[in-house]
Amino acid sequence: MNTPKGSLRRFAQVVTLGVLLLTVVWVALSAAGCSRQPAGRPVTPTPTPAPAPSPEPSNGTPAPSESPTALPLPAPTVTVPVRVYFILGEKIAVGTARTAPAASPARGAIEQLLLGPGQADKALGLGTTIPSGTKLNSVVIRGGTATVDLSKRFESGGGSLSMLLRVTQVVCTLTQFPSIKRIAFRLDGRVVESIGGEGIMVSPPVTRADFEGQLPAILVESPLANVTVRRTFRVAGSANVFEAQFRVSVLDSKGKVIEDEDVRATSGTGTRGTFNASISYPAGHGGAGKIRFYEPSAKDGTPVNVVTIPVELSP
Repeated sequence: MNTPKGSLRRFAQVVTLGVLLLTVVWVALSAAGCSRQPAGRPVTPTPTPAPAPSPEPSNGTPAPSESPTALPLPAPTVTVPVRVYFILGEKIAVGTARTAPAASPARGAIEQLLLGPGQADKALGLGTTIPSGTKLNSVVIRGGTATVDLSKRFESGGGSLSMLLRVTQVVCTLTQFPSIKRIAFRLDGRVVESIGGEGIMVSPPVTRADFEGQLPAILVESPLANVTVRRTFRVAGSANVFEAQFRVSVLDSKGKVIEDEDVRATSGTGTRGTFNASISYPAGHGGAGKIRFYEPSAKDGTPVNVVTIPVELSP
């Protein structure tokens, strides 16, 4: 049977145990609360350390932050060979080799013509009657006719022969192209019927045949001066000679004739014809040489209408 004193002792033990349990619970809840953010407040992320800077090169130049972007190279301009027609004495002659853009060879050829003779051309005695500073505005080709628009300076200065020759230079330079048969002229956009105060008629459009008087008896268009020719090569151009016949000689570096052949044009004796023939010379004659075109005189066979083209001979 429990006594009052025993009941009090058990009651005190129960109370003590409850206080201990409440204390443990309170400590646990306090620890949990310290590990969480209060409700409703954002969680701040832990900052990430910045990466260490890249080391600089040993020469002290800072390393670039990124690789440079390579720019595409411009496409090379495709060119084609063209001929330009200058003056030798009072006749037309072909200059040394020139090139023009393949996309616009006719325009490029006139631009080369307006540049005038180079040093190699001048060494051959070639000149021009086109005034320095003449500009090309345009070249339009339609239906076999090329309309060339030049600056008005083209007709400045010079007498009738000078005007004839400069017009012939333009006409020959453009009619080298098979698609061009006739030339019409404009000066700073204005259609003209004549050039210069002497009235060189250019309307209707003119052809190369209209300027026969300004062409030499033998007009050599291939080979050009200073090129290298093989032991078998071609000669081409136009001629207006007796019975359409003339001769071509090959001279070696000592001036000795190592080959001499007959060539015939498509017409002659008052009518200009074209020629295109193959010439061969014997082996063992490499070096500086000359190709000589001439017509044997009907009187005594001496060379007349001589045209000499300096070349490099292949051995």
